[in-house]
Amino acid sequence: MSGQDLSCIWLGEWKLHVLDPGRSDMRGLSDQEAIDWIDPRAPNGVSIISPYEQAKAYEIPGLLTGDPPKPMMLFNLDTDPGEQRDLSAEHPEVVQRLKQSFDATHAEVPHYPAPKSDYLFEPPARGESRQLMHLIGGELRYDKIPAHQKPLLVE
Repeated sequence: MSGQDLSCIWLGEWKLHVLDPGRSDMRGLSDQEAIDWIDPRAPNGVSIISPYEQAKAYEIPGLLTGDPPKPMMLFNLDTDPGEQRDLSAEHPEVVQRLKQSFDATHAEVPHYPAPKSDYLFEPPARGESRQLMHLIGGELRYDKIPAHQKPLLVE
């Protein structure tokens, strides 16, 4: 899953990224952008780790090589666990088989509306600081669920 979307399928040694897997590295950032970068991922849209304590882009481990990301990338995870070399052009029959399985699985995935919350912050515009939520004492009341979130509860 990528957010609320099914994005890839993995069967045996083959993995097909139907959607563009996105940039997994920071090759496009200037030195200053890598220093200033703040990880936008946060549970429920709220940063629980101080942005100043999060790893910077140049500190994040991982492979910085491989084919550029695009939709319909195929990888053999037995021979290429780092997903470096796209094999879709060399194995169109595998792409077709996995895409059929993906489509069948995707048809079974229920659609849920994105949760709405007064506590979620939009990501900051480029160059702006991230908003921080400050919790100031008080009692945590998990039995008090906002009305707009009640439809998301599963009974």
